[in-house]
Amino acid sequence: MLRETNPNTFNIGPLNLTTARKWCIEFDFTTSLQEYCTILGLAGGLETRVSFIVVAVEEEKEEDDGDDDDDDDDDDDDDDDDDDDDDDDAEEEEEDVSRFITVLVVVVVVVVVVVVVVVVVVVVVVVVVVFVVVVVVVVVVVVVVVVVVVVVVVVVVVVVTTVMIVVVVGVVLVVVVVVVVVVVVVVVVVVVVVVVVVVVVVVIVVVVIIIIKIKI
Repeated sequence: MLRETNPNTFNIGPLNLTTARKWCIEFDFTTSLQEYCTILGLAGGLETRVSFIVVAVEEEKEEDDGDDDDDDDDDDDDDDDDDDDDDDDAEEEEEDVSRFITVLVVVVVVVVVVVVVVVVVVVVVVVVVVFVVVVVVVVVVVVVVVVVVVVVVVVVVVVVTTVMIVVVVGVVLVVVVVVVVVVVVVVVVVVVVVVVVVVVVVVIVVVVIIIIKIKI
């Protein structure tokens, strides 16, 4: 039976020595074969350590010549159990690190995909808006030109000629300005997309390198 004597001390008894030794090995302790033993030490994982005292009371052993050999076999089995426990702990730590790396890579990939999607959507919206503005400007310019031409036709030839020159120059200037604005907007959008993609790739590479170093 197991009885808690205080928050940091545990007392085991009555138990036979074999059971007590097995219990101690589970807490990374070994004990020699003797009728009575007292173990004072620390138990716990990497973060928690608990002081405890184990008292193993009288061993139920048989009085025969094979006791010493059996005891030696028990010691070997206990050592093998310790090695198996250490191997299991190492495998669990490796599995935890692998799971952490997998989750981190998945998160990074999801973030990259979201960023790329957002950038693409923004680019598409900007291009559509610019296209609509250009179309509206062109339509307005054409309407103005038509109206001006109709009005000028009624005017004297000289006035008509002068107005036509002015209108043509104005249209050309407007078209040039619109084209320049469209080109500038497209270049700015492309540069922003390239910068975002480069930053994301650099972040992924840095995170992967850090994870690999931590794992190593």
